[in-house]
Amino acid sequence: MTSGIGGREESWLHPIALYIPGGPVQITAAFKENLPLAGLLGTTGFFDQFTITFDSAAQHCLLERICHA
Repeated sequence: MTSGIGGREESWLHPIALYIPGGPVQITAAFKENLPLAGLLGTTGFFDQFTITFDSAAQHCLLERICHA
């Protein structure tokens, strides 16, 4: 179960490999039914590994891998 602005709902966790330049990134993704629109439900596991710049006008984003020492 997860909690958010819509209250408590059932979620399903699955391991996912995201294939991006520089090599795949392994994350655990949560999926939910009946979302009013598609969206991100968290940032841990992917966004903490990259600096991400979104450019809406050019319709692209830049991912820069963060090196953890």
